[in-house]
Amino acid sequence: NGSIPPISVRVSAETPGMMTSSKNSVEVPLTERHSAGWYLLWLYVFTLPWDFVPLPGVGAPTRLAGLAVVSGTILTVLVEGRFRKPDSITAFAGAFVMLSALSLLWTPSFSATFQAVSTYAQLFASLLVIREIVRTKPQQRQICLAFCLGTFVPILSLIENYFSGVTNREMGRYTATGVNANAMGLILVTGLPLAWLLV
Repeated sequence: NGSIPPISVRVSAETPGMMTSSKNSVEVPLTERHSAGWYLLWLYVFTLPWDFVPLPGVGAPTRLAGLAVVSGTILTVLVEGRFRKPDSITAFAGAFVMLSALSLLWTPSFSATFQAVSTYAQLFASLLVIREIVRTKPQQRQICLAFCLGTFVPILSLIENYFSGVTNREMGRYTATGVNANAMGLILVTGLPLAWLLV
């Protein structure tokens, strides 16, 4: 009928921040909304290991950065009218959150269960945002780098407490200020494999 077929656009794995036309290989910059979402996501992941540090008048920086990146991603999806199709991992994670929410109907400790469900829901939202924004191998490495750089904040606090002889009051173990010793261990066991991946 003489009409021009649509040109599909995909994210280029070779050049982060660029999109490549599959028809003519012409690279065009990502939209400003995607760029803003990427930087907000990087900042959010960077603050994850040190969300125990309160900011005056704001509270935990992770909550502020997380709210910003989730809101920005939702706005981008609504404006552009498209999003990545959920995969099996997303489906299993969503089912787990829903089953956890259903347990509120019979739990003996509603407050504790509600807190856990809220945490699961936030983690699920983070999964959706990361999957929507992070499309290439270089972007995945940069997100891993953001977390690794963020771990230096609690690590430096841990080292300072060690040389100062400051230990956790409940367990008598060395940890970062304001961080449970078990949570500090979780930060380290998460950051070390990511750092090894970047080597």
